[in-house]
Amino acid sequence: MKMVLYHHFHITVQEYYRRGKQNLFPLFFECPHPGCLYHKKLRSHGYYQRNALTIYGGFIIFIKRYYCPCCGRTISLLPSFLAKRFQYTLSVILFVLFRKVVSGLSSRLIIERLKRLSGRFEFSTQHIRFYRRRFLANLPLITGFFSSKEIVFTQCNPAVLIRQIVCYPLPRFTEEYFSFNACHFLE
Repeated sequence: MKMVLYHHFHITVQEYYRRGKQNLFPLFFECPHPGCLYHKKLRSHGYYQRNALTIYGGFIIFIKRYYCPCCGRTISLLPSFLAKRFQYTLSVILFVLFRKVVSGLSSRLIIERLKRLSGRFEFSTQHIRFYRRRFLANLPLITGFFSSKEIVFTQCNPAVLIRQIVCYPLPRFTEEYFSFNACHFLE
């Protein structure tokens, strides 16, 4: 079974792409899989490629994999600007969610703005509905995460939570949220 861990590389998507396999990947000295007691350096297990779509262009980037010789399972190290199984970067998704939930723009207007910014963009109303539905389904977990940081809300208001996520540095939010809930805030 493959596990995904998020890591904040402190660089942009473009820089991560430019560096390719030369990014500064961390070393792991114990297996993160539950029940595995391996406490030595995990082996490098190659890379796989995936898309990272931003407002200004698409990139095919390398994702580093690690292997635990004890339990035989792998770990993928996903940059914190991405989410599992999502091609669009989190900044694009938050751009869309902010305009939909906070600003109240129609899906058509959001798509027009994205097309104006990028020139070529295949974003659809289905994407917007999907991301909004995922976000709304996770409101209790997001509220719980912020409560653990002593940021308490009197009500579970989606617009307030999106504003709070935007104020929180997005890569740090992704990493800390994943550590707290063992899932991504859009899963």
